[in-house]
Parts: sequence; structure tokens; C-alpha cells
Amino acid sequence: MPALVVSDLDGTLLNDEGRISGKDFSTLLRFRKKGIIGAIATGRNLNSCRQLLPDDFPIEYLIFSNGCGIMHWPSKAIISAHSLSSETVPLVFDVLKGSNFDFFVHSVIPQNHMYRFHQYDRANADFNLRMNRSLNFVLGEMNEHTLNEGYSQFLAIISPNTPMPEFDEQVHRQCSVIKATSPLNGTSKWLEIYPENVSKGYALKTVCRLTDCHLEQTYALGNDFNDISMLEIAAYGHLVKNATAELIGMFNPIVSNNENPLSALAKNHKLL
Repeated sequence: MPALVVSDLDGTLLNDEGRISGKDFSTLLRFRKKGIIGAIATGRNLNSCRQLLPDDFPIEYLIFSNGCGIMHWPSKAIISAHSLSSETVPLVFDVLKGSNFDFFVHSVIPQNHMYRFHQYDRANADFNLRMNRSLNFVLGEMNEHTLNEGYSQFLAIISPNTPMPEFDEQVHRQCSVIKATSPLNGTSKWLEIYPENVSKGYALKTVCRLTDCHLEQTYALGNDFNDISMLEIAAYGHLVKNATAELIGMFNPIVSNNENPLSALAKNHKLL
């Protein structure tokens, strides 16, 4: 049975310059030559991944939007895509708007780089930064008249000292609520609300089923809260040393994202 190695991108496989090192790229090529399945699991949407990764990037699977979608990378075939139910969207919208949070609501896959937005605090710098970087993808404001257009996720951007919103039991039954640290400023909290059973961990299990890989042969590398599910499910879960401070000690540490972490993982486990 094949082994499966899956890595997060931002703050993990990508170094502080936003690049994948030549050594880790070579490790991915060696994985493929040896029959080891390489995969990426990222919070980035599909369009963002397509802009970053070349078409011949040496992985077999791309888990994007924290597991909301899975693509077979060589063929570019989307093999899994989730969307929020028409019942769930107004429930989450009412909680976030009623709590005066600033948030984005993303369209269904594969157009999930397109979004609507609701902004209460015009001084929310992280929200403004993310929006300014993606103005070409704005569909307009989110309101009671646009609830039925079809969406894949909510993303609330919350200032560091602001409490998280409280969701009722019905929302938790119907949704996956995933916390992450902003990859833009490193301090704001991103609260992402997806359909039920969406996470990197669930997606890892799906890839295992597709490839006949046993979980006992899985290796995962991450750095933030949205990586916890796959780090827990994988047989060997590792954090880079630059991981979010609250996670240090929860999983086996490895070198930082600037020190070829994928190659270090391969060396530690004698995969190559």
C-alpha cells in the first residue's frame, strides 16, 4: 500500500518569502518517483492555488478551502465539492450580522474565489486588506435578498481581542466551524464556516479511500488551527517550529518553514 504525505501551504511548505524551496520541490519529485502520494491541504481557494502552483506541480491531490473541495491535480478534475444548504446560509448570516462581525460569503466551487461581503467595522484592517487584494472577485454586498444564490463558506475576520461569536446547536449540527490565524497579518482571527464534515482531516480520509492508502501510512505537516484535524488523523502529524504558539506541544515539532520542512519530515521517517 502507498504512503501519503500531505502538507499545508502558508507558513508550512511556503517559506517566509511565499515560496517552496528547491529542496522541498525535489523531495516531492522523489516522492512521485518512489510511488509515495504527495498532497497539499490548504485554506486557499481553488483559484488562489491555481495561481500559485504550476500545472505540473508534483502532487497527486490538492485539498483546498480547508477540505471543502478536492482536486486530482494531474488531471485538474474536481472529485469532491461541498456547499452550504439553503437552510444554513440564513442562520449563519443572522448570527454574524447580529454580532456586528465583518465577513465574506464565498460562491460555490469552482467559483469560490467570488464572494459577497458584509462590513460593520470600516477600520478592520485585515478585512480591508483581504478585500483590496481581491476586488476583481466582488459580487456585491451580502443581504437578505442574496441569501439563495448558493455559497460554499462564510469567512469572518475578527480582531485579536474580540470574542468569537456564539452559534446555536443547530448551526453546529449543520456546519464545520474552523478557526485559523490570519495569513495576512498573523494576529487577526479567521472564523470559517463550512458545510458539515468539511475539514482537512475529513479530506485526508477521502484521499486515503481514493488511493487505497491506510491511515497508518499517512504523514501530515501543518502550522495552524485549521491543520489540527489532519494532524490528529494522520499516523504521523508534525508542526513546523514557527507554528501558532497555542499549538506548540500538541504535535511533534519539526524544523521551521524556512528550513525545508518537507525534506526534514522525509528524512526523519526514512521515506526516501
